[in-house]
Amino acid sequence: MGASPVADPFRYAEDRVGLTARVWACVAAPILVQLVVCLTTPVSVWGAVLGGTAALEVFALVLVHQCWETGIRVTAAEVRIGGCRRAERLAAKGRAPKSVVDPHFRLRTQFRVPIRAVRSARVLRRPQFDELPGKVITPAGQGRAVKRFGFVDLVSPLASAAALLEVDLERADMPAMSTYLVERLAPTRSTSRYLVTNRWTVATRHPEALSDALTRVGIPVTPADASALAVPDR
Repeated sequence: MGASPVADPFRYAEDRVGLTARVWACVAAPILVQLVVCLTTPVSVWGAVLGGTAALEVFALVLVHQCWETGIRVTAAEVRIGGCRRAERLAAKGRAPKSVVDPHFRLRTQFRVPIRAVRSARVLRRPQFDELPGKVITPAGQGRAVKRFGFVDLVSPLASAAALLEVDLERADMPAMSTYLVERLAPTRSTSRYLVTNRWTVATRHPEALSDALTRVGIPVTPADASALAVPDR
């Protein structure tokens, strides 16, 4: 599905929002290195090089999978971000999405908010959001600052642009956040690496088209200002 607005019910629809040329380059680079090594070096050196590049290739494929799952839907009534296609497939089968989600899988989770519950929007390009979003706090009794990230931060690595929505959480439709997977497998010094805020972010490959669509459905799109992402309200 492309990024341009399509016929109702979608005023805007975009899939695979994080799949930029840089992501595909991460996939291609290890393969090219392996090919060059196999063609130009003796078999005795293949093991170490191929092992290292294979690990990079696995990481790149995981990244592609995450980018592939994430999308955007804008209608006259609501904005949906995250695992839109997955939610649509579940709905077609009569199945409900999970009510509790590990933050590790948030890129494939759908988050919904009515148009009237979106207070404002910004569409940012790199390098405006390179350091954001995020919040540094000191948990009670821990004695050290811990950087926690927004639960609805769907800006995949190497994304070229992103949308920031400031929403009314009381009117949003979203799953509860479970304990982060790492915390269930090993002790940590903080209670959570993520927190729920009223600022949602999602990657986009077509910032102008998305900004226009948000404006057409009545969402106030303000000029891009990365400083607005620095400290979530809640």
